[in-house]
Amino acid sequence: MAHAGIRTLFAILEVIRPAVTRPGFENLVVVFGGWVLTAGTHAITAAQVASAVAGRRHHEAYHRFFSRGTWSPDAWGRRLLELALQLVPEGGPVRFAIDDTLAPKKGAHVFGLGTHIDAVRSTRKHRVFCFGHCWVIAAILVRVPFSERTWALPILFRLYRNKKDCASRGHVYRKKTELARDMIDLLAKWLGERRIIVTADVAYCNDTVTRDLAPSVWLCGAMRPDAVLTEAPPVREGRLSAGRPRKRGAVLRKPAHLARDGRTPAARPTRHASPSCTERSEPSSTRSVSASGIEPAARACSRWSWCVSNRARSEFAFSSRWTRPGRRSKFWKPTRSAGRSK
Repeated sequence: MAHAGIRTLFAILEVIRPAVTRPGFENLVVVFGGWVLTAGTHAITAAQVASAVAGRRHHEAYHRFFSRGTWSPDAWGRRLLELALQLVPEGGPVRFAIDDTLAPKKGAHVFGLGTHIDAVRSTRKHRVFCFGHCWVIAAILVRVPFSERTWALPILFRLYRNKKDCASRGHVYRKKTELARDMIDLLAKWLGERRIIVTADVAYCNDTVTRDLAPSVWLCGAMRPDAVLTEAPPVREGRLSAGRPRKRGAVLRKPAHLARDGRTPAARPTRHASPSCTERSEPSSTRSVSASGIEPAARACSRWSWCVSNRARSEFAFSSRWTRPGRRSKFWKPTRSAGRSK
């Protein structure tokens, strides 16, 4: 029975075999098998010892598979996505989650190391910093037969490097939000016209990610109570006047005011309209506001949702579903006093 399970596990590697060279795939099998068998610290050398390859072949061959191997992580991600789509209902939307994770690392010759905030151990009053890699991950959300919970399977990833590391190597610095937007655009290209629902936290719900999204992408995430909402920029008619065109329209009321002033009709939220609220720690009461009933140019998002959790803390969420095809100007931008910058 155990041997059958191992054969099934190794059969998954056949999915990405066309994206790797023959020598590279042989090294991958050794590293993968040793990684599964390793009980302590997971490293390349530990995987060699666990797979009984240590002493038979130089360890540098397996290190070169990651540092100089001729394979593309995005090509692997596309093949894994095709495999994961078998767990998604036919014709239904494909759901993704985007966030960053910290992997502690150390070593003088390890590429891309930096000091990052450890969100798990940090609190609002005390920040804990850790030395290592910070990865921005895009994971597909699927239901698997052996569990009642939804699983997040990583498909794409990008390494975030701080400004100091990029400057020392002469590379262009890229923010976490820019890396996330690259992955969203890549997923939209792969899936074509199929509906994509992306869920992210407040750090990724800004202009860098939301501006000019593909029509097939819905972005759902958290919103600051003091977020700046604006109308669409006015259309310039006739001859062009002096100066650059306006990028934003008139300023609208803030989400906190919309939720408590009583002027906006309430509506029952749906699962796709506000997944950040319906799937978060069972809110005791929920109020959803239809953007089309607020003010004319707030129609960039189909719903602004306000949730009061069991801890009596107000939370806001939004969905970037466009109500008018082809109209994808930027309507929302967080204030400069937004929280942790990404």
